[in-house]
Formats: sequence, C-alpha cells, structure tokens
Amino acid sequence: MGWRPDDSYDWKTARLNWLRRRRLFTKIGLAAAFLAAFVAAWKFLPSSADLSKVETQWHHERSAREQLVYYPSCSAARAAGAAPIRVGQPGYRPELDADRDGIACEPWTSWGW
Repeated sequence: MGWRPDDSYDWKTARLNWLRRRRLFTKIGLAAAFLAAFVAAWKFLPSSADLSKVETQWHHERSAREQLVYYPSCSAARAAGAAPIRVGQPGYRPELDADRDGIACEPWTSWGW
C-alpha cells in the first residue's frame, strides 16, 4: 500500500454516502418513534372513545340545540330580532327559507316581490 493521489480516493463520494445513510436512519427513527407513540396512545384510549358513539351523541346534541329555538313564522323571528336566519343557526328551517338560498326570513326575496 503506497501513497494514493487525490483523484484515486474520492472522499466526496464517501461523505455523501455517509450523509445519505444518516438521513435515512433519521427518517427511520422518526417513523419508529411516531409508530410507538401511536401504539401507546391507542393502547390507553378508553373504551368509551368509540367514534360511532361520539358521532351519534353529537347528532343528538345538535338536534336538541336546534329544537330549543323554534319560530312558527318569519314575523315571529323578526319580532324576536333573529331574522335573517342562516343555515346552521338555531331556528333555521327550510320552511322559512322562501328562495332556498340558505337565508331564512330575508327582508326581501330575490324575486323582488
């Protein structure tokens, strides 16, 4: 083994390969840590965290909230100071929306009547 000139030993390629390996091992380590955290969180979730039950409860609460406010007509909604009522707001019903644009009890209709 003798002296090697600079062009026979490509130290730049060796360093690049080392950096690539380091990057790969970092990604594998992060993926493993994320997977371990997910498994640990999944293991300790309570049994009441069933998503179908949560969704059913959410629908019941939303329907109960919407039933708390009821306006028999737009004049009643205007008298209560709630008009116009948009979709998603308490008291909105499709029956109160004359032109079906998502805004009930508008002061004027889109037809200009």
